[in-house]
Amino acid sequence: MRNMAYRLKLSLRVTAYNHRRIAQVQALYASETLSLKEIAAKTGLTASTVQYIVYVKSKNKPYATTEYVSFETENAVHYRVQKEFVDTERSLLDNISDNTRFRELYLTDGTFYCARNIKYEVFISE
Repeated sequence: MRNMAYRLKLSLRVTAYNHRRIAQVQALYASETLSLKEIAAKTGLTASTVQYIVYVKSKNKPYATTEYVSFETENAVHYRVQKEFVDTERSLLDNISDNTRFRELYLTDGTFYCARNIKYEVFISE
């Protein structure tokens, strides 16, 4: 629940921890091979609070995210391209709510597409 809320950029309030507790949990997690339940027992926090601190407050995320732009061409061919390869200066993707209209989509290597059904996607991997 908390990880999903974090991915969706929602804010959940978690009580019973402060900056000292965050540093303590992160130090235990980084230095020893303890499970989250063992860290919770050592610190006196609940397991869900420890999990929140480890996965949300950690500077080094345990997963990587890759952003993609998916679209459909005039020939009904579907493509998915990493967002970093889309030329955002030439491709006007500000208001993409109209899925029926074709838009010009340029890639950084100069490739041009007439695209519709443009969507932003995020893939999360470990």
